[in-house]
Amino acid sequence: MGYTGRIVVGQTELPPAKSETLRKFGVKLLWHGSYQDGWWQVQLDGDGERPAATLRALVAETGRPVLSAFVLDSDFAEVVGMTPGGTRWRAYLNETAAAAYGAPPLPYLQDELLTQMLGWAAEAGLAASATTVGEVLSVKHVFAEEAVDALLSALGLVPVDATAREAS
Repeated sequence: MGYTGRIVVGQTELPPAKSETLRKFGVKLLWHGSYQDGWWQVQLDGDGERPAATLRALVAETGRPVLSAFVLDSDFAEVVGMTPGGTRWRAYLNETAAAAYGAPPLPYLQDELLTQMLGWAAEAGLAASATTVGEVLSVKHVFAEEAVDALLSALGLVPVDATAREAS
């Protein structure tokens, strides 16, 4: 049995544990990681209620784009990105597994999705790689959590640890 839970990525001045919105998720914060420029990732145990409403509230609270990935049994991830400017997209990582679980088809073509994802990254001030994002969307990963990490990297998020390793 694999991991099931929600990964939320955002950018705030305060640590994510201080976020009123994340506390309203009603689930326990398990882990968090840091990225350059104040971006963070939290891994939540479970899914909480009304994740779309919670993401909208997190966008309002931070004034910044947010991303959420619900991972099901490490088989696939449903990823949603939202921005204060109104961009909203939804993607599946390991799309074949998502379909096998009965996930509804996406309402747009992959080119449209890629455009929306790149717009999300631009509004977030990140340097995304269109080629790499496209590859992440089409590659079958053994673990969906690894696909989420690959997507975050393709969207331009750089872990603080990677920065420290590059500097040494």
